[in-house]
Order: sequence, then structure tokens, then C-alpha cells
Amino acid sequence: MRSVGALARSPPVVLALGTLLLYADSLGYGLIWDDPLWLRTVAERPLGEIFVGSPAYQFYRPLTMLYYRGWVDAAGRVDPVGLHAAQVAAHVVAALLVYDLVRRWTDLRWVRGRWTALLAAAIFAVFPFNQQAVAWAGAHQPPATAAFLAAVAAATRFRRCGRRGSIADFGDRARLVQAALSGEGVAPGQIVLRLVWQSLAPTRPQDTVFVHLLIADGRLARGADGDTWGGLLPLGDWPDDAWIEDRRHIAARGLPPATYRITVGLYNRLTRARLPARRADGARVENDEVDVATVLIEPGERVIVRR
Repeated sequence: MRSVGALARSPPVVLALGTLLLYADSLGYGLIWDDPLWLRTVAERPLGEIFVGSPAYQFYRPLTMLYYRGWVDAAGRVDPVGLHAAQVAAHVVAALLVYDLVRRWTDLRWVRGRWTALLAAAIFAVFPFNQQAVAWAGAHQPPATAAFLAAVAAATRFRRCGRRGSIADFGDRARLVQAALSGEGVAPGQIVLRLVWQSLAPTRPQDTVFVHLLIADGRLARGADGDTWGGLLPLGDWPDDAWIEDRRHIAARGLPPATYRITVGLYNRLTRARLPARRADGARVENDEVDVATVLIEPGERVIVRR
């Protein structure tokens, strides 16, 4: 179990507590201007008018109207403390969602993902992209912003979870999830392979990727070895449980017309030893290289995808 001290140093906890302290004074504020009258007007109107519109409303925002009705009791009294607390709580949730999104999008070791995300979320907490003040009872923006960010976060998670299945695991360190040849915008004599990897555990700095174009008897015709993102993202810098998309370009110019296989794997660049490759059923892959495509190179260097 994590100690209280370790929990207090957790970036999300620091962010949530800091945001709450920043806006804590607003819980003691009352309602000003026409806010009490406006909230009571919303609560007193028939529920059906919320969805069909009414001259009594300044705008057509059904969900906002329903949100306001919840803070007016049967006697027409408005709860300013509860309303302000809900606004601040929604802003805290929005700040935490900013932290989560930035963490997922920038979690590379050289940028120290947790603290980069904390800085971005802290800036948002202090300077939110709201038109009105965070705690203002007349503004629905904190809940709306939190809902918008939650939708973005859900879409990000769905994009990850939606990639079902896998092609092979390599040494319990990396999983090849997808491999597909790109046909759009590819120049003659070029083969472009799109790979999607999932990081399973920290990899060694000396581990790297190989992509081989093999002739029928298994001899190497061409290759595209090296780290992901054109060498900008070594495997040793892959974040935990990250999804990495990579493209490999194989030059087919000068190759004789024939059928070729494309294989993918990982190896240690120092020892040249390949990481063991296993399919989803646990079976070891021969030579620890996974067949991902077969192409036919015709005269004129035209490339036809067979599989």
C-alpha cells in the first residue's frame, strides 16, 4: 500500500489539491446580479419548455437548464455553496483530464511525461479556456469543458483498446499489433510498411527493429533496420504500455522480378541475437522473424501486394 507521503507526491493528487486550494475561497461567495432570479426562472418553468424553447430563456441549452434546476429547492431557494462547489469540482476533473491526455500524448522519457503533464494541467487550472470565471453560477462552462475532455479521453482509450488481437510478441518486451503495406502515394520501386507496436515492458537500449525483404529461398534482398520513427525513438525510450506507429521504406529498385516475403523482428544490435518471437497461441516463430506480407515485383518495378 502506498504511504501517505508517496500519495501526496503523486502528480494527480498535487494537481487536484492545488486546484481546490486555488478556488476554495469561492465556496463562501454568494450570488450576485440576476443569477438568483435567473436560476429560479429556470426552475419554475415547465420541464417540457426546456426542450422546445421559450421566450423566457435567453438561449436554447437544454442540458444547462437541467443542470441549473438541480440547485433550486421546492421553496425557490438557491444553494450557492453547492453550486460553486460543483463548478470547482468540474474544473478539477477537467484539469485531471488535461493531465491524463498530455501524459498519454507526450509520455516519452526525455520529456519526463508525468511532470510535463502536470505543468500543462496546472497552467490550464489557473488559466482555463473559459469565457467566465470558474465558480460563477451563471456559467456552465466547467461542466461542459469536463464533458468535452472526457469525450476526448474516452476516444483516445477506445482507439487503443479497439486494436484487437496481435501478430506476435517479442521477448515479452514488445508486441506487434498490426502490419500493413501502404499503397497510396508510394513511388514506383518503393515498398512502405506500416507497423503498430505495443510496449509490454522496458526494452534494452541495444534492442532495435529489423524489416527484411527476402527472396524465395530465404536470402536477404533488402532491409530496413533501425529504431522507430526513423531513429528518433529508440526502443529503450518506449513508454510503458505505449502504442507506437512506425513506417518502414524498402527500396525495390534494381531487384529482379519475383515474389518476395517481408519479415519483421527485434534483435540486439550488439550481439546480433534476435529476441524470441511467439504468436498469440504461444508457438515459437521460426528464426524469430514474423512473416507480415508477400509482394510480387513485376518488370518495371511495379509492386503488387499478394498478402
